[in-house]
Amino acid sequence: MNKKAIVFFNKKSVYVGSSKHGYGLTYLAKREFDHGEVVMESTGKIINHQTPHISVQIGENRHFLPSKWTSKYWNHSCEPNTHIKTRSDNFPSLVASKK
Repeated sequence: MNKKAIVFFNKKSVYVGSSKHGYGLTYLAKREFDHGEVVMESTGKIINHQTPHISVQIGENRHFLPSKWTSKYWNHSCEPNTHIKTRSDNFPSLVASKK
């Protein structure tokens, strides 16, 4: 899937809003997702080190720098309802863990 298609897919699924806990911007779902359903897909630049902000760890010594509509505002959660699954193109997708 090319970047334009990914951005279109993501914008149908989520919107950017403020965290209810005051942590800044985050993605919020536009609907409920079934277990295992892809919520968002991402692209960006894969690198071998962590950055001070925005990079997402996808493996040991593997991080990526996302663009805004492909995971820039993914956040940590102590009670997650999604998880990251790496696709065959080595970029992560955000997948629903529970409904």
